[in-house]
Amino acid sequence: MKKLLGLGVVFLLMAALPACTMGAPTKEEIIERMENVDAYTYMLNMKIATPYGTSTIKAHEGLDKSKNVSFAEYEVISPGPTIKNTPIKTHSWEFFDGEYGYSKVVRTEDNVSTKESHRWDLNDLKYLLKDFLPANASREDVIQVITSQRDYISNILVPLFKNATIEGVEGKGGYYILRFALQRNGSISEYVEEMRKVENISGEMWVRDGLPTKIHVVHVSSFVEPSSNTTHTITKDYNVTFDYRFEIPEWAKKLREETSG
Repeated sequence: MKKLLGLGVVFLLMAALPACTMGAPTKEEIIERMENVDAYTYMLNMKIATPYGTSTIKAHEGLDKSKNVSFAEYEVISPGPTIKNTPIKTHSWEFFDGEYGYSKVVRTEDNVSTKESHRWDLNDLKYLLKDFLPANASREDVIQVITSQRDYISNILVPLFKNATIEGVEGKGGYYILRFALQRNGSISEYVEEMRKVENISGEMWVRDGLPTKIHVVHVSSFVEPSSNTTHTITKDYNVTFDYRFEIPEWAKKLREETSG
């Protein structure tokens, strides 16, 4: 009887433990899952605060690696020239179907809009991407570069998460929320003087079934001028949500029709 009572206490204690201690995926498991993602879409909302004003970026991108198909839609509002002090709005659409690239850009400044539309074949894209390709790049090389450049998870999220320190894990409503932080130090050359750069990154990642569904990141970059000891700060505050289903949006199909005529 005492043994049974003892087991009962153990089970009660286990049930009372926070979810973060039972079944939470490890950092390595999440990275492995991310590295094996084949198709996904994501939506980004970002504010960038600089000494010269604040910009906002909204993005909707998608990628299917196995089919070499990708799309991207961006809406960017940035501060205009100091004299005019009117924001510049840029709305762009890009679509690659494995054979051709299609794009449209609408830029609005002082209530005047300009529009550009293009359609590129692989030879055109090979020329545009020549700085990222080997000298005798094949058709497959061009397609691979286009696909890899659109891969937010592999290019941005995996390196960030690999180098970050996990500061806490919380189980909440079927998700695990991982808090992480990272500091990077470096320097950049600005005219004659080299500036010291310090980056402080903190964020939260919502994980379900071993994959991130959402991240919130605050990225503060400080640039210090040694001669004047002046510090300039740029702060990026952004949310990204992920969906591991891929579907070509209607606007991409229309863009292909418009630019193929």
